Amino acid sequence: EFPSLQPVYRDVLSKGGDRIGDLRFSADGAYLAAACWDQTIYLLRIASAPGRARVGRAETQWEVRLHKALTGNSSTPTNVLFSANGAYLKSNSKDGQLLCWSTHDGHRSKSNAAFRDTRWQAPWTLPMGWAAIGVWGDPSYDDTDVKSVCQAYPPDDGYMAMGDDQGRIKLLRFPSPFLDPPCQVCSGHAAFVTKVRFSCENVLATLGGDDSTVMLWSLERTAEDAKAPIRLVHPWTQIDCPAEDPYGFIGAPSFAQQQPQQHAHFADELPTSFSRGPDRIAPPHMEDPEDPWSRVVAAAGGGSASREQGAGRQRAASATPGSRRPPQMQQNQREEPPGDRASDERQAGGGGRPVNPGGRATSSNQSQGVRDALWW
Repeated sequence: EFPSLQPVYRDVLSKGGDRIGDLRFSADGAYLAAACWDQTIYLLRIASAPGRARVGRAETQWEVRLHKALTGNSSTPTNVLFSANGAYLKSNSKDGQLLCWSTHDGHRSKSNAAFRDTRWQAPWTLPMGWAAIGVWGDPSYDDTDVKSVCQAYPPDDGYMAMGDDQGRIKLLRFPSPFLDPPCQVCSGHAAFVTKVRFSCENVLATLGGDDSTVMLWSLERTAEDAKAPIRLVHPWTQIDCPAEDPYGFIGAPSFAQQQPQQHAHFADELPTSFSRGPDRIAPPHMEDPEDPWSRVVAAAGGGSASREQGAGRQRAASATPGSRRPPQMQQNQREEPPGDRASDERQAGGGGRPVNPGGRATSSNQSQGVRDALWW
């Protein structure tokens, strides 16, 4: 038993009696947009309410009323599309306008850039827009040669069909933001094609104009679809950079092959290991005799010396400008326990540099470690 078809809403939207060019429901079914030839889009609000029960099932009563009349087109609107959440409505017109409105209050946006990240409902049915740039790749087209496009449903939603004024049906990839993209051309109509639509099972219905023909097409995959995609050549990889440009290799297609040869000299400058032993790489001595702070760095304690001793020596060195002494002199005048200095001199051979009995490096080796760290 089929449900009965009863009229829910009957009204003349256009005061001049102009015809309706396109209809579209929002994704949640709350709105219905009607593009009229009087340059106005009529937005209808749809609400449901539980009705009386008949034969064991409840009937739903629908209430349809005119919500807003969207104006702003300077020509006939031909196609309409809602956003995925139903908050906005976009339209195409015969003169190439692309306008957007808010479905809440009917306010028209003055900038399309505000909708660059907006998700639009599927399937896509606008001939003009970023996702449908490729349908205008034929150089013989003008603004009215493409009247209808339609995106396929999943799992084939990567395809889009279009019909033109020459009676041809073209199948393209979706989205198609490139001019003159590859496509498959099918013929069958004897006149211009006014409308194309995919069913939920991806059966394409095309409506002819003067030939009064309705045709059905099936979407069948071929072995060519399994081929590898065409590699795009980006324009910034074709820029000729001068040889003296140190960053000219960035973006070049052969950068991965040229990188080891162009930058092989960096490997000679890097150490093979970072050890604490005496065979580590020793940087050149960079002490400036005119700069007292360089002597502070050169004589500062490091390595095994405690942080408290190093901080005390720096505070003593920078107490006041008048009483400032070279840090090396302060370091030599520090107090040592009795007997340790004599034993250190005996181990160093009498006249040598004192050696720490514990086997640790003294201040000279400590300052060398600080210089190593600062050099790196």
